[in-house]
Amino acid sequence: MAEIILTIVIEVVKCLAPPAYRQISYLCESKYMSNLQNLKIEVDDLKSERVRTEHQVDEAKRKGEEIEENVENWLATTNNVIVEAVKFTDDEAIANKHCFKGLCPNLKTRRRLSKEVERQKKAVVKVREAQRFDRISYCTALEDIRLISNKDYEPFESRMFTLRNILSALEDPDVNMLGIYGMGGIEKTMLAEEIARKVKSDKLFDQVVFVEVSQNQDIRKIQGQIRDKLGLKFHEESESGRANSLFTRIKAEKKILIILDNI
Repeated sequence: MAEIILTIVIEVVKCLAPPAYRQISYLCESKYMSNLQNLKIEVDDLKSERVRTEHQVDEAKRKGEEIEENVENWLATTNNVIVEAVKFTDDEAIANKHCFKGLCPNLKTRRRLSKEVERQKKAVVKVREAQRFDRISYCTALEDIRLISNKDYEPFESRMFTLRNILSALEDPDVNMLGIYGMGGIEKTMLAEEIARKVKSDKLFDQVVFVEVSQNQDIRKIQGQIRDKLGLKFHEESESGRANSLFTRIKAEKKILIILDNI
C-alpha cells in the first residue's frame, strides 16, 4: 500500500513540479532496481575492458617494453572503482534491501541508496570511456654494458691527454666525425669506451651509441645493433629501407654520438 501511494505521489510531482521530480524519484523502488541492474552490467563491461588491457600490458612487458603511465594509472583507477562498485552491489545494497519493502519503507535510506547507485554507475561509465589509449607501451633503448662506469680503468697520462683532446673536439660544433687509429694492441677500444662513458656521464650528447663493426662487415648486423641501442623497430626488409629508418631516427636526436669500433 505504501509503495502504491508513493508511486502516485511521484507521478503527481512529475506533472505538477518537474524540477522536484528528480529528487523525489530517488524514492521509487523501480528506479533504484533499474539503476542497480545497469550498474552491474557496466561493472561487467569494465571488468572485460580491464582484462583486455591487462593482456596487452602483459604482452608488452614480455617484449621488454615500458608501459605508458596513463595506462598504469587507468588500471589502478579501474581496480578501485570496480572494488567499490562490487562492494556496494554485493554488500550494502543487499543488507539494506529491507528499506524498499514493508508497509513503512525507510525513505531516508532509500534516497541515499538510490543516489549512491547512480553515482557508482556514473563513475564506472566515466572510467570505461577513458579507456582510449593511443598506445599501451613504448620501446626503450637497451642499456649498453660498455657505457657502465669502469672504476678499474686507470689510463696513462699520455692516454689522458688524448682523451681530453678528443672530448674537446667532440664539443666543437664544426666537428662531425673523428677517427682513432693506430696499430693493434694499443687499447684503442678501451679508449673509445672511456670516451663514450665520459660523454654520457657529462651529458655532452643526448644519445650515445657504441657499435662493434669488426673486419667482416655485416651491414644488417650493424643496422640491428644501432636499432637496438636507439629502441627502434624496423618494418623494412631491405638494407636501404632500414638505413632510411635509422637516418630518420638519428635526425630526431638533437645531439647523438655513434661510435663504430674495430672498422
